[in-house]
Amino acid sequence: MLRLIQKTFMEPSCFICRLSESVFEVFRPSEGYIDLEIVFLHGFQSKSDTDSSYRTWMKADGSTNWLDTSLVESFPRARILSVSYDSSLITSPCTDRVDLYLLGETLVQSLVDLASVGRTCPVVLVGHCLGGMVLKKIALSAETLANQERSGPSFSRPYETFLRNVKGAFFLSTPSLGANVPITSLVTQGGPLLKNLELLGNESARINAEFAKLRRQWKWKTYGVFAANETETTKFLQYIYDIGGSDCESDSAPRYLSIVPEASARTDMDGFGVISGVDHFTICQSSGSFAHLINFLTKIKTEEAQNAMQLQQFFGLHSKILDLDHRLNSVIENLELGKAELLGLALVGIDGIGKSTLAKQVVNTTRHQFEYICLVELENVDRSRRSRMLGMLVAQNLVYSSGRRV
Repeated sequence: MLRLIQKTFMEPSCFICRLSESVFEVFRPSEGYIDLEIVFLHGFQSKSDTDSSYRTWMKADGSTNWLDTSLVESFPRARILSVSYDSSLITSPCTDRVDLYLLGETLVQSLVDLASVGRTCPVVLVGHCLGGMVLKKIALSAETLANQERSGPSFSRPYETFLRNVKGAFFLSTPSLGANVPITSLVTQGGPLLKNLELLGNESARINAEFAKLRRQWKWKTYGVFAANETETTKFLQYIYDIGGSDCESDSAPRYLSIVPEASARTDMDGFGVISGVDHFTICQSSGSFAHLINFLTKIKTEEAQNAMQLQQFFGLHSKILDLDHRLNSVIENLELGKAELLGLALVGIDGIGKSTLAKQVVNTTRHQFEYICLVELENVDRSRRSRMLGMLVAQNLVYSSGRRV
């Protein structure tokens, strides 16, 4: 059952929807279709911080949050989600009890199975610091589960669909090659996640290599931003240990340090930007960071729209059809595509009512859910012959459109 959780840092009238123990739906269009899903993953947190999934993305003045204000204004038809997980670097009875492998496996199941992410529209994953490494592990865990789906008898393959619909990943100061050496030496009582911050660590290298291969296989785009300013060492220790004052001072540590080296943040990025005037923590609050993110999302949406237009032209779909959007939304809602093993769809009506046009638009709208698309026009063919022809196409794995093989 879905639960409504009041936002800690917003007015009492603002709510988000909790879809699982880890996944929160920050925004969803009140009506109509969703054209994009954006998933945010925070970085490491202090021991007592239980609201990193929302507080990380607060604006610099603390008044509002980027996720449900500026981002919604730029993408009103997007579904925006934020993931919460234990990212404390300090081991205690209640924190940092799982490693990156278990995190990736658990979170991808929460996203795909419980939150139904990546069923019918493009997905972009966004990660800050350690969240970027978690993002990569989520993708790798999805590939493992997708391989299990392919070997099974089920027609429903939500993890393969998820991978197909992921279009890009955006990273904010992610330590792909590890953090600076002083970080791991400053943090005592470190848990399993700390090893993923080791500079040039074996575990991080393996994850990066596997993710690079996977994202090229699925043609995902990547973009990274980096904090130009160094972070005050005392500020870092206060945050990690959740203590203040002189308890956080260290005579052996430099006063300021760059938590993530620029070379580490640049690893395997198609595009990269340096954000001035921010440190490792405030980069998530910067308007400059979100300007890069919005530009990245816009490019992905534009490319997807161009692909949809090409498909629409290929199918010969007329765009100006009376009440087409209303009928399309009705069909999609009733089908609940992705939640059942749909084997076929029949549209019945008199000649000229728009069955073929509606069928083409359904194919065009739901194309993200399927690896292959088949539109077969069998006019003026008797029922028995039509069934034989369809069976032949399915058996031989051929795809035709208006008599042309594609």
